[in-house]
Amino acid sequence: MGKRGPKAGSGGRPSKPLIDKIVSGNPGKRKLKVVKFSDEVCAEFPQPPEFLIDATKITGAWPSATDIYKSTVEWLKTTGCLKLIPKDYIEEYALCKARWFECENKNTALGLLTRHPTTGNPILSPYVKSSGDYLKMSDGAWAKIYEVVKANCTSDFRQEGSSNDDIMERLLRGKG
Repeated sequence: MGKRGPKAGSGGRPSKPLIDKIVSGNPGKRKLKVVKFSDEVCAEFPQPPEFLIDATKITGAWPSATDIYKSTVEWLKTTGCLKLIPKDYIEEYALCKARWFECENKNTALGLLTRHPTTGNPILSPYVKSSGDYLKMSDGAWAKIYEVVKANCTSDFRQEGSSNDDIMERLLRGKG
């Protein structure tokens, strides 16, 4: 027997970012939920954890997990949503993104093909599969962070030319 419809929460129109609701004058006229913090809650965010600092720094132009962690924290400070994001989300994103950079570095250095250890036939490098897996994990981790920012940020957090911008969304937004 079937499942009887879609999973809960998977149907319907996606929610608009809070900043878009504010700019459009709150067309639904419902009270907008804005999270306020006291000064004690907004203390300084901690430094990167030891396992990110101990991760090997990739030589060349590739950023380390610590660099990614710090830049993500700085961006979240500008949005005002830093305290809404669990520290684990930022750590997960930084580690997965750094590992993706590491796999891409190996793909660049070694090429996409390698030889099978027993037969000697050419095969796809294992770093290609690992690279795809780490990219998928880092995108999932970033989606969790971005969803919280999108739902709670009262200032315009989107940057023109950002890799996180959806081209169709920009086209439709610029139409009016």
